[in-house]
Amino acid sequence: MKKMKLSVKLIAGFMSVAVIAAVIGLVGIVYIQKIRVADTNLYEFNTVPLAKAGSISANFQEVRVLYRDFITQKDEEKKKAYMAKVQELRQENNESIKVLDTVMRSNDEKKLMEDMKAALASYRQAMDKVSSAVASGNVGAANDIMAGEGTVAANQLRKAVEGLVDLNIKEAKATAQDNRSMAAAAITISVTLTIVGAIVAVLLGIFLTLAITRPINRIVSGLSDGADQVASAADQVSASSQHLAEGSSEQASSLEETSSSLEEMASMTKQNADNANQAKAMMTETRQIVEKVDN
Repeated sequence: MKKMKLSVKLIAGFMSVAVIAAVIGLVGIVYIQKIRVADTNLYEFNTVPLAKAGSISANFQEVRVLYRDFITQKDEEKKKAYMAKVQELRQENNESIKVLDTVMRSNDEKKLMEDMKAALASYRQAMDKVSSAVASGNVGAANDIMAGEGTVAANQLRKAVEGLVDLNIKEAKATAQDNRSMAAAAITISVTLTIVGAIVAVLLGIFLTLAITRPINRIVSGLSDGADQVASAADQVSASSQHLAEGSSEQASSLEETSSSLEEMASMTKQNADNANQAKAMMTETRQIVEKVDN
């Protein structure tokens, strides 16, 4: 890690935080999807059957009331209205049964569905007999059929509907419990991953801070040492320049003294030359005088 470039360290740090955030998000998405599917199943395979079973039961009770009134009704128009309503309710029940057949999954549910359809079929057959008895004017026979076969079929239907409702309520409770368990697990995992992610992010932040500041501090320290060395060298150069200046001043003084001495020597040499010329002139005169004396 120490040999890695700073850019690589930064990228690795940010990627690590991004991966942690992605894991947290993925876990949340997975559990949310599971809960969503479970809720959908709860509606499709439990709530819908409960609603349809309740509708069948309510329609069946209304059909029983209609047939009871049909037996005692003298007005033929009202009788026709009763039978029209019966057919309408039977059609609604047929549609509900079609829906229930598509959502029944377990063997128990399918068995209860068969019992319910058998009870409805038996009751319809009994009610057809009631209609025939009423049409022939035999009201007593119609009432006997209602109390006998009709009641048996009604009890069979009631048991099948109640069993189907109880079974779906039980499954709905189990599904709801599973949803609560998944939600609790999702919360626990998300909180744990969030805490771990926060700790890792802090550690990465500290690591990256040190990875950035340490080289900078070393550079600054090196620059400071270099500046001190440059300042020391400048002081030395300044001192050397001062010494050189003093030496140059001394040399200039020496040159001035030498120049003065040379001037004095030149003056003395000129004087000596003048003296020599005078001596030469005097010797010439002396020679001339001697020559005259010899003659």
